[in-house]
Amino acid sequence: MRLTCPNCEATYEVPDDVIPEAGRDVQCSNCGDTWFQHHPNHPPQTADHPLDDASQDDNYDDAALDDEEDDLPDLGRGTPAAAAGSPLASEDDSDADIARDMWQDPEPEDHDDAARDAPLAGQPRRAIDPEVRGILQEEAERESRARAEERARLETQPELGLDDEDETSRRSREARTRMARLRGEPDPEDDAEIASATIDPTSRRDLLPDIDEINSSLRSEGEAAAGSFNEDDYPALPPRKRGGFRFGFFLILILAGLGLLAYMLAPMIKENVPQAADQVDAYVAQVDSFRLWLDDQARLLLAWLDSKSGSGAGE
Repeated sequence: MRLTCPNCEATYEVPDDVIPEAGRDVQCSNCGDTWFQHHPNHPPQTADHPLDDASQDDNYDDAALDDEEDDLPDLGRGTPAAAAGSPLASEDDSDADIARDMWQDPEPEDHDDAARDAPLAGQPRRAIDPEVRGILQEEAERESRARAEERARLETQPELGLDDEDETSRRSREARTRMARLRGEPDPEDDAEIASATIDPTSRRDLLPDIDEINSSLRSEGEAAAGSFNEDDYPALPPRKRGGFRFGFFLILILAGLGLLAYMLAPMIKENVPQAADQVDAYVAQVDSFRLWLDDQARLLLAWLDSKSGSGAGE
């Protein structure tokens, strides 16, 4: 059936069984207006004695109106009349109403639940199927037992900083679980219990190595390695000799300087040491032949360079 808000003309498509035969008050989620909706098969009857608006306003209690508005069903976030073709309610709404009517909070609330949950005057309370009632009671008892067993075997670790589940989260989870059971979907809590039952908690500890065993093995290996090392087994290496190349280079320079000095002072040496005249003459002849050979090599090198430069310029 189609519901139309008399205030903003927002349109909602809801199942016929949402409205009881005696009718009920509904509230527009778009503008918040409230009106009494009759069942389509039971249209309103003409009142023989219409109510006087002035007397009705004087006798109506504002507090009762607030309590009644709390019990009004929320049609959901509807769309204006232009989007009336999309369904705004389904069979899940009736299931939610049944679950909400049957559910009883395990802990008392601070506010007055009796005044809030009181049925509207003149509106009959819809009867619940005994089978559905029994199923809901069994599920509630089973959940209570499961939570008690879970708390009994739960190993808490306060150092991890995990907070207990608050009241809002717990109620939301329980509502989702009930709706899943009413729809025939698998229970996520049952899956979690099966998974926890199949996995042995002790096997998880075996997956990680024992830190004490690792520390003891490392300590024993380090002590054994430190005890087996002996400096006497490794004699000290002799100090490395440095400056060999430098010594040879300077030695050659000194010998060359002495040879050049002896060549230049050959006449003086022969005058002062006549016995060494033959050796000095032979040394001078060797140096002269080396100078001539070096001069020839230099001339050949210059001629080769001139030929290379001339051939490069001709190309």
